[in-house]
Amino acid sequence: TYSVGSNDNGNYLKAIADNAASGLGKEIKIDLNKTPFINITWKIEKDIPGIDETAKKGHDFAARVFVIKKTGATALSNRAVNYVFSSNQDVGSNSPSPYTKKSVDNVLATTKTKLNEWVTVKANVKEDFKKFLRSYEKEYELTIEEKNNFNFYLKVSAIRFFLTRIYDLNFNVEGNVKHKNPLEFFEIFKFHEKNNLQDFF
Repeated sequence: TYSVGSNDNGNYLKAIADNAASGLGKEIKIDLNKTPFINITWKIEKDIPGIDETAKKGHDFAARVFVIKKTGATALSNRAVNYVFSSNQDVGSNSPSPYTKKSVDNVLATTKTKLNEWVTVKANVKEDFKKFLRSYEKEYELTIEEKNNFNFYLKVSAIRFFLTRIYDLNFNVEGNVKHKNPLEFFEIFKFHEKNNLQDFF
């Protein structure tokens, strides 16, 4: 459950989980060249001891903030840097998600030293995404041509899905095809017109 609380420093959002998990999200567009930093103030009153946060069975945190970057035509293509409040790791630790290579966990605070007290942390999101992409290149090294044409590939992919959805709406009217809004991919195309992923290499 979520509720709004307040203290001498202002209002805050309080979350209580009883053997469950939930999340709140808001989509906003940020120019990381202008505002690359994220600031988080949080407090953990009860942690999750005795789990391996880097393994599937124990991949859970008392709190985390997801920062997601659109890097493809669908949500499955996106990359995520997760800023976490760990129950057993040290500040500065980072590890890939045990579920996907497209997500990485960065420990900004830990209950080993900061349990039941307010902590303010700061991270450079742009630099963290650069590190994330460089770690990906350890497994598959991108060529200069691939880097230079990233946005071209992304725009072509968006156009392809945009045209497919238009075709289905007009000509594929029978059968089990679920029609979806083609303008979603037109918006993705416009996003990649304004944003160049080469800035992150």
